[in-house]
Amino acid sequence: MPPPRVATASSKWPEFRPRPSSFEAEAAGSPQPACGDRPGTETSWLPFTDAGRHFYALVVIGPDAPRRVHEEAFGPLDSVRFDPAVQPDWPSSG
Repeated sequence: MPPPRVATASSKWPEFRPRPSSFEAEAAGSPQPACGDRPGTETSWLPFTDAGRHFYALVVIGPDAPRRVHEEAFGPLDSVRFDPAVQPDWPSSG
């Protein structure tokens, strides 16, 4: 088994783009349907970099969700802020 990738301040993993000014669904970043997903389930897998760290966000919207949910689903991601001065203490955090 290969060793896990270790994040550092200079990590250049191309899938982690800079944090967007506003999050939205990205068809190119959508994973394949998961076991048990009903037809019409929308998933968005969003890798991004913020505060010198890499993150993944996964947004899943069920097929019966009202239009309002689709419009509001990414809002919480837009409001989350990461403090670059606060760093986790586990070894792979950089």
